[in-house]
Amino acid sequence: MARIAVKYLAHLSTGARNRIQESVETDAKTLRELIVEIDGRNPGFARLLVNPETNEMVDNNGVLLRRKGGLTNRMFSLDTPIEEEDTVTFW
Repeated sequence: MARIAVKYLAHLSTGARNRIQESVETDAKTLRELIVEIDGRNPGFARLLVNPETNEMVDNNGVLLRRKGGLTNRMFSLDTPIEEEDTVTFW
């Protein structure tokens, strides 16, 4: 189980019940699994990020990932691995 920081910016905070940041203990191994896990607690959240027809990320929202001690990068793949102490920002 990994502990990560999750941030929700702009309208995505509404999909996360108006939270803007939280610490999450997760068994998710990928960004896709993390989104599904968050959607389980906040129904409808996945629809803001994943196109249900293509099962890929939507174009009008995004995800940033920062590894501990690393740079922040935009994620384009839902199969991006999640690691201990990552910071994931949904925008």
